[in-house]
Amino acid sequence: WGGYLIWSLYPDYPVFIDGRADVYGADFINRYATIHQAKSGWEEELDKTGAHLVLIEKDSILAQALRQSDKWVILCEDDLSVIFHE
Repeated sequence: WGGYLIWSLYPDYPVFIDGRADVYGADFINRYATIHQAKSGWEEELDKTGAHLVLIEKDSILAQALRQSDKWVILCEDDLSVIFHE
């Protein structure tokens, strides 16, 4: 969804990552993986991004972690995705 969001919302809403993984580098991808897989330290890494909205697959590990967080609330959800707001 990142590429579409960049195309349709830039510059009003910056996007953290899109499908062009090769341009981000290994360190960035490792940080992203920590967040996306809700590994130890994911909340701190997410805070560092400055993100206030998260669009993610509704059944993902990150969505499960965000549902359990007191900081994040669901803005909307459908059969595929969920949007959280901090």
